[in-house]
Amino acid sequence: MQNRKITKVEVSDLFWKDLAGLRKTPNYWAIRKGIAEMIQAVSRGDPGGDKAFIGDKKGWAGILHKHLPGKIILFTMYPEESTIRLCALKKHDFYGFRNERKSRVEDAIRKVRGAAERPAKRSPEWTSLKWQDPGQIAGNPELVELSRDGLDALYQSILEEQDTFEILARRLERENMSMRLQESFTQSWMDALIEAQGAIEGELVARARRRAPHLEAAAFADWGRGPG
Repeated sequence: MQNRKITKVEVSDLFWKDLAGLRKTPNYWAIRKGIAEMIQAVSRGDPGGDKAFIGDKKGWAGILHKHLPGKIILFTMYPEESTIRLCALKKHDFYGFRNERKSRVEDAIRKVRGAAERPAKRSPEWTSLKWQDPGQIAGNPELVELSRDGLDALYQSILEEQDTFEILARRLERENMSMRLQESFTQSWMDALIEAQGAIEGELVARARRRAPHLEAAAFADWGRGPG
């Protein structure tokens, strides 16, 4: 496994569904960071830390797992020498332990293999990206994961803030700032709005191009970096 040098990352529909369930948990960005670090390791040809199962080696053949923050287990496969597939993100009780709860283990194997065999899905198609200040948008890893409708809605919210500055006004009203600090804060807010608009427009242009169903390993360099 150490000799692999991964360039492609396939992501299953089950992985994205599981990640969606973790999106509001405290460990969400730590989980993403753990996955990002693993992808970066295997893209260098280093071990990713995903290991074979001890129990039911025949059933789990070809399927590996890695522990992540929040007691989450990442299931992986390597369909090709240069490709890793992210199959699922589950809690430990998803598959039991060794020979315990055999029926649960068999069900887990079936689900993960199904995820490994179905067509890869490039994006989870998030419907929204929440932000408290516009500086949280440009460079946010979830920006490229938005659905087209989600991207359009985000774009509209930025344009509306540029026209009204309603969110900025509420922030200034809430904070006890000197006039000098208010001016500096307002300028930074306006700069961040312009940067956010540019980032969204860049993604809208990128959507017009035909894209492969897999992701490049390089796309995971900032995959675990939170907003802002």
